[in-house]
Amino acid sequence: MRMRWRSRYRLTAYGVALWVVLAIGIAGIAYTKNRDPGRWFILGLLFCPPIVFLVGFLPALPKIETKPPQTLPPMPPPRVD
Repeated sequence: MRMRWRSRYRLTAYGVALWVVLAIGIAGIAYTKNRDPGRWFILGLLFCPPIVFLVGFLPALPKIETKPPQTLPPMPPPRVD
């Protein structure tokens, strides 16, 4: 039985949509493990199935605590003599 061309492209569109959704999920997992979600999203688009297992089994990175930037004291008002 031959598939009509419309249904064939519909399956392809569903496959691409699923691939992108999985890449977004990979980025979300990477974010929870303190890794760069943008980099993992791109890797997920390129190598979706193996990357799911890779990011799932990687240990979480320690959170880097940053101090708020020090602000300079306010400048005194100009003196008028």
